[in-house]
Amino acid sequence: TMPSEVAFTDIASRVVHKLLDLAAVHGVETNGSIRIAVRLSQGTLAEMVAASRENVNRALAPLLSARIVSHEGGFFTVLDPAQLRKRVPDASRPPSR
Repeated sequence: TMPSEVAFTDIASRVVHKLLDLAAVHGVETNGSIRIAVRLSQGTLAEMVAASRENVNRALAPLLSARIVSHEGGFFTVLDPAQLRKRVPDASRPPSR
């Protein structure tokens, strides 16, 4: 069995990946931030990354509080795309021991 922290880290990285994907496909850039022009609830985002809404909520919390991402009126905006990209685990780097 996987420790829940490892599983949660995976959910957090899936959320970050999905937001970046959505921003790339549906994003409208304004003043350096990217508004995802598709109405998305946290529940819908959770379905997209195959996670519970609660876990997606927890994964989003640090992004929202750091003002990297905002969620208003049903729309996500990537306020700081560079910071969001930094949160993607580097797949080319071997796992730390």
